[in-house]
Amino acid sequence: MNCKLFVFLYFIISVCFASAQTNIRETDIIEKQMQYLASDMLEGRAIGSKGDSLTRDYIRNIFEQYDLTFIDPSGLQLFDLTTSIKLGENVFFRVGNQSAICDTDFTVYAFSGNKQVTAEGVFIGFGLVIDTENFSRNDYAGKNVKDKWVVMLDANPVIKDTTAQISFPEIRSKALTARDKGALGVVVVNTAANNRHDELSSLHFEHTHANVGIPVINLTRQWADNYLFTGEFTTDSLETLITLENHVDVLLPQITALTEIVKINTSTSNVVGILAGDDPKLKNEFIVVGAHYDHLGYGGTGSGSRTPDTVAIHYGADDNASGVVGMIELGRRFAWSKSQPKRSIIFVAFGSEEVGLLGSKYFVQQALHDSMNIKAMINFDMIGRLNDKKTITIGGSGTAVESEVLLEKIGKNHDLSLAFSPEGYGPSDHASFYAENIPVFYISTGAHTDYHTPNDTWDKINYDGMLEIINFTEDLLIELTNGKQLTFQEAGPTNQSTHANLKITLGIMPDFSDSGNNGLGVGGVSKGKAAERAGILKGDKITAINGMSISNIYDYMDRMKQFKSGDCISVDILRKEEPLVIIVNL
Repeated sequence: MNCKLFVFLYFIISVCFASAQTNIRETDIIEKQMQYLASDMLEGRAIGSKGDSLTRDYIRNIFEQYDLTFIDPSGLQLFDLTTSIKLGENVFFRVGNQSAICDTDFTVYAFSGNKQVTAEGVFIGFGLVIDTENFSRNDYAGKNVKDKWVVMLDANPVIKDTTAQISFPEIRSKALTARDKGALGVVVVNTAANNRHDELSSLHFEHTHANVGIPVINLTRQWADNYLFTGEFTTDSLETLITLENHVDVLLPQITALTEIVKINTSTSNVVGILAGDDPKLKNEFIVVGAHYDHLGYGGTGSGSRTPDTVAIHYGADDNASGVVGMIELGRRFAWSKSQPKRSIIFVAFGSEEVGLLGSKYFVQQALHDSMNIKAMINFDMIGRLNDKKTITIGGSGTAVESEVLLEKIGKNHDLSLAFSPEGYGPSDHASFYAENIPVFYISTGAHTDYHTPNDTWDKINYDGMLEIINFTEDLLIELTNGKQLTFQEAGPTNQSTHANLKITLGIMPDFSDSGNNGLGVGGVSKGKAAERAGILKGDKITAINGMSISNIYDYMDRMKQFKSGDCISVDILRKEEPLVIIVNL
C-alpha cells in the first residue's frame, strides 16, 4: 500500500474513533499501525534504508495531522552516522618483491589506523603481556619493537591447568599493547588452531571499531609460510614452539604496507513534534515521550541479530514498532484533548537506537544547546508482549525522589503488576537523558525468544495489553505535565558503556558530543566514585592512564581491564587545554 494512502486511511480511522471511543476501535487502530511498521514494505527499518525513510515520513505525517509544532519545517532532526566501512583502493601489503593480494592473502582489520609503513618486522609470538596469579607471560621481553612491524599469531597458548580462569585479550587489545611498545604496525597471522580454514577477518562495521592509530593487518598462514616466515619456520611450527617457550628468534624481511579504511556515512533523523502547554510559566518546561523506530533490516553479521547467519527481514514488531505506536497514541490523546497540559510535551521517534542510542544522544545535545528545560522523559521500548501476570518493568524508578510513590498511586487505578528497576541507565534511549540528570521512566514488557530475530512479527503482539500500558502511561504523563516538578536523584551508574565487562571503573560518563579520536571527554562524574574522589571534573579529557594513551572510549575500556580494586593509577587529563596528572585510588 502506498505510504501516503495508508496515512490518509489512518487519519480517517482516527477521526472516526475520536467520536466513538471504544476499546475495540483503539485496539484496531494500533494493530493497523503495527501491521504497517512491521511490514515487508519497510524491510526491517534499517538505518539509512528506504524503510527508514518511509517510517520517519509516516510518523511525521501523523504528527502533522495532530497539529504538533515542528522544531524544523521538515519535522525531522537530521544527523549523520557511519553505517559501514570499506577498504580504500590503494591498500597493499608487500614483503620484499612479493605483493600479497588484498582479500585473498591479506585484509585490514576494521579498527586499523590509516597509514603507510615501511619497517623491519619483529616476531613476538602471541603478543601477550599478562601477569596474574594464574598466568604470567611477556612476549615482548628482550625484544625491541620500536619503529618496527610487530608480527604475531592470532591464537593464544594452550593452558594445561584447566581450572585456571584466564581472560586473554582480543586482537584490538593486543594491537594497543604493540602501539604502547612503539610499534608502527601489527601483522596478525592466521593459525590452524584458531582458524582452521585460513579465512581472513571480515570487514563488517561495528561502533566498537574505533581505530587504534596504527595499521593492523590480517595475513593468511599460507602466504606467511611462503613469503614471510622464510627458512626453517612455518606458522604451525612457530605455534608449537611459542606455546612451550616465550622466545623464538625469527628473522623477518622488511615489510611495506598501506592501510586505508573508508567510512561510509548515511543520514537519518529523529522525528520531533511539540505540543505546547497552556500555563504561562510551565509551558517553558518540557516532558519528553520517546520511542526508537529503527531496527535491524535484513539482519546478518554485525547487525545485532541473534540469528546472524539468517538473512531475512527482522520485522521488529515489539522492538520497537510497539513503542512507536504507544508514543503516537499518546500524542493523539493529548493533541486532541479538550484540556491542554500545563507543561509542554515533546514527542520523539528516535533514529539509530540499535547502534548506540545515537538519535537520543543527538537530541539531548541539541536540546541542551537550545536551552530546552526538560523535566522528565518517558521511554517506550518493547511494550507489545504483556504476559498473563500483566507485568511491566519500569526502569529509572529511582531517578527522582517522588517516582515510585507516584507510580504506585497511578498503578492502583490499573490492572497491571509494576516491577520497578531504580537504575537510570539501561539499554535504550532514556539513558541519554539520565546522563544529563533528567528523571526517566523506561517502560517495557521485557525481552523474549523472538527478540532481534525475524520472528518478532505483528501477529504476536498483545494489543489489549498494549492498550492497558498506554492507558497507564497516559495517567503518568498527566501527572508529569500538570503536577509538581520531580526531584532528580542519582540511581546507579550514569553510563553502562564505561563499565561493561570491567571489574573496576573510574566512575565517569563519556562526552558523546566529542567525536574526535584524541582522548576521552568526561561528560559526567558519578558521586562518590573514584574519579570524583580524585578530583576529575566534567569537561576534562582523559589522554592517558598509567602512561598508556587513551584515544577513545574503547581504549579506556581496554586499559581499565588491567586494574583491580585497590590499585593506585595516574590519569593524564586536559582541563581547558592545560595538561594535568591526577592520582586515582580505585
